[in-house]
Amino acid sequence: MSCLANLARLSTRHKANIDTSQEQEVFNHSTPVKRLLHFIRQEKNGFLDEIEPADLDRIVLVKPKQNNKRILAQAGAFFVFGLTEEIEDANSDAIKIDRIPIDGAFKKDMLVELDRLGINEKTMFPEIERAARYITGSLSTGATTSKLI
Repeated sequence: MSCLANLARLSTRHKANIDTSQEQEVFNHSTPVKRLLHFIRQEKNGFLDEIEPADLDRIVLVKPKQNNKRILAQAGAFFVFGLTEEIEDANSDAIKIDRIPIDGAFKKDMLVELDRLGINEKTMFPEIERAARYITGSLSTGATTSKLI
């Protein structure tokens, strides 16, 4: 997980120069991977320089620690992408993909429906300023059509 998350700290040039088809020993001694290891060791100082190249091409589903109000309110999980930019419909990670196109003309109606289910800016982002914005937005329009973001 730390390997994938720290890819974000690498420059675009370094990421472009990571070759996951190399043998592990050669791979771990390449300049971009040495830089990646530097970032990883900043948070995990005992981390060994033994990254498996294929691991950087993975997509991992992460359930975060339930340690802040926003994470608790959203009750969700996150995908962490390695060097892969998109989940393909046919993928080796056993992730089933269903694509559901939604016409933008229905956005407002969908937000109203979600609000009726208790999914709105106030519940997804429990900070006081978001709750206030939700309430004032609802009062000024006479309806609860708050944005989620």
